[in-house]
Amino acid sequence: MRYAATIFAIALVCATSAFSSGAMGDAVGMTGAASADGNAAGNAAGGVVSAESTGDVPEVSGADSSFRFSHDNVFTVMGVVMTHHALRNSETLHNWPFFAVAAPAVSTTYKFEKDFGKTLTVKGDAMGSLTFMNTGVTAGVDLLLIHLLELGVHGAISSAWNYGETSTFMGVYDSEERNFDEDIFLTEASFSVIYKSSITIPLLAFLPKSNWTKIILKFSGSLENSVYTGADDGELWRAGADARVNGYRGELGASIMYMLPFKHFHMAMLTGKVSGFLHDGDFDEEFQDYDPDFKIFNITPMLMFKINEKWSGMAMAPIVRERKLSKSKYEAGEEYMLKRVGSQWRMNVLMCMFNRKF
Repeated sequence: MRYAATIFAIALVCATSAFSSGAMGDAVGMTGAASADGNAAGNAAGGVVSAESTGDVPEVSGADSSFRFSHDNVFTVMGVVMTHHALRNSETLHNWPFFAVAAPAVSTTYKFEKDFGKTLTVKGDAMGSLTFMNTGVTAGVDLLLIHLLELGVHGAISSAWNYGETSTFMGVYDSEERNFDEDIFLTEASFSVIYKSSITIPLLAFLPKSNWTKIILKFSGSLENSVYTGADDGELWRAGADARVNGYRGELGASIMYMLPFKHFHMAMLTGKVSGFLHDGDFDEEFQDYDPDFKIFNITPMLMFKINEKWSGMAMAPIVRERKLSKSKYEAGEEYMLKRVGSQWRMNVLMCMFNRKF
């Protein structure tokens, strides 16, 4: 038992070193985005493709086929392989070529869709999630025009756990100590409002009809305003995977989705995104050398698979353009006090998720 606890602690230390670069946070965030893109692909391709690709067709409520409702409980196991570069600042594993760790999560989601004629659909969803990092609730409403243009607003609240000196997932950054203070779970929380838009272009409508020509493009953008109850404006804080400040963060993205004609591997996807804080003035002066409004580019190939009616998943390999700092090796909490001297492309993690509906 003591040995198992030690191994888990080491895994959390490694995870923290990956989180500090932002690559892990982006990868975790993309799992939800990939699921949403999959549903968008299904909507654009029509009911048949939706059933084959996502396996998530809301149930018809009563005799009104224009209203659909669904509820899913999902157990997730996320496997992460951290590369040598992601481990470079780990006190214990900096000489290892890679390190693998798995973590469980559970979520419950309620969705509804209501059609108003053939051109407008109103969609809503609410989700609660529990992971080894945090627990949170999100809810939102989207307007879908002719199954191509989507506009929405979502809200989220989250609070995270800390594991003592092993790993800190919630707290305000102390620039003198160069680490995050540990706020107690549920005594503080982060609140976010996300404004989203996207347009989906079903290339399959213009290509010869075939099982091999189901290709869909999606362009998206979002604007997120986040606030942490325990932080003043300008202070750096964490309430989950990545570090933030109170203020706005934007993201632009594009995805190409290819519906595969295979029983178990139903979709391949390539996603490109650029994201970052909109105003460096949202950060205190002591963080300016870090270049707070540096834009992170992310290119991620993904493969989505379905084992049976209950089990599905995805694999991804994010390639990230991140900051190149004045020191190549440093303590995890020291990162935000260093000076950005350039940029570099890295693959910090490989991820594979397995989801089971119950």
